[in-house]
Amino acid sequence: MRQMAVAEKKPSRKELLKEPDQFITFSGKMIAFGQRHRRSLTYAAAALACLLVVFTAARYWLARSENTAFALLDQYTAQYRAERSAAENSPEKAWAAVREGFETLIADYGNRVGGKLARIRYADICYQAGRIDEAIGLYERVLEDFDDAPFYRALILNSLGDVYADKQDWQKAAGYLNQVVAMPEAPLRDKALFALAGIYDAQGRRDEAAAAYRKLVDEFGDSIYAGVARERAQG
Repeated sequence: MRQMAVAEKKPSRKELLKEPDQFITFSGKMIAFGQRHRRSLTYAAAALACLLVVFTAARYWLARSENTAFALLDQYTAQYRAERSAAENSPEKAWAAVREGFETLIADYGNRVGGKLARIRYADICYQAGRIDEAIGLYERVLEDFDDAPFYRALILNSLGDVYADKQDWQKAAGYLNQVVAMPEAPLRDKALFALAGIYDAQGRRDEAAAAYRKLVDEFGDSIYAGVARERAQG
């Protein structure tokens, strides 16, 4: 006996109209939820708006303070150069002319990049003015600021080697310069080798001095220090 397939009964249009629309049902639930929790949602929206305002204001303030720090750095650097260019002006007088400006800049913006660079610049100025201990304090402080910036770190280490050599603290000077020599891509690495060789000479460590001079000649044959280093390595 052949079975008859029972056709699936299709819902009528009237029945379809009675079915609730899913989107309308969902939106209705959302509206009802909002009505029940209106106060909490209002507070949450206000808190979010406040956070956005604070975030925007903080970004604006940071950008503005950074721009101010760089502007002041340019201003005091130009002033220092003008003071040094005066025929009768010494490094000490030029330092005195910009001291207050640089110290205020560092105090107010020391955590900004412009303030950190100002600390390096002012350390150089102190060193040139013969204020060795002040220069050392500034260089050692800014070394922490640029711990993750090899380029600036190498420059600061070179400067620390120079100032400690001026104090004839050979051990500390050599320690800083050796850090530069150990950095393959460090700027002024040839200068560090030359200064290090000079320190070994001053200590009577002739073999180590000759080795440093030879290393300089081998790795930096075109350096301005290469000619003197070649002569000293042979002599």
